[in-house]
Amino acid sequence: AAIRSRAVKQTTTLLLLRIRFQLDVTRRGDTEALLAEECLVLGYRGDPQSPAWLAPDEATALLAARADVNVPEGQRLAWLQRAIDALPALQPAIEQRANERAEALVTSHDRVRKASGLTHIRYRVEPHLPADVLGCYIIAPVVAD
Repeated sequence: AAIRSRAVKQTTTLLLLRIRFQLDVTRRGDTEALLAEECLVLGYRGDPQSPAWLAPDEATALLAARADVNVPEGQRLAWLQRAIDALPALQPAIEQRANERAEALVTSHDRVRKASGLTHIRYRVEPHLPADVLGCYIIAPVVAD
């Protein structure tokens, strides 16, 4: 999608990502491989070659931005194509976020294990990369006539 909204002062791109993780659970030497997945929103302002990344809460909140002005179809398609073409340049940041989420997942499992008093269990989490881009949302500021 591509809209013009008063919710932003600079063009902002939101990427809806699905990240899959392999979660290896080792109990007394036996390892079981499980699959986990998470959807998250990653957003940036400005040019994708030098993006200003948004905080996760800010990116998610912008999903609620409303269109204040219509964007002609040709312009909307051009903006979206440019965003899609920029995805390879964004891969390092997407992979970094996937690795951060993998670390958070293993930390969460370790915390539950410790709180429940379980012993002899180890967790290892690896993201399956590249992440799936499920959606691309461009929010451009409203321009004065």
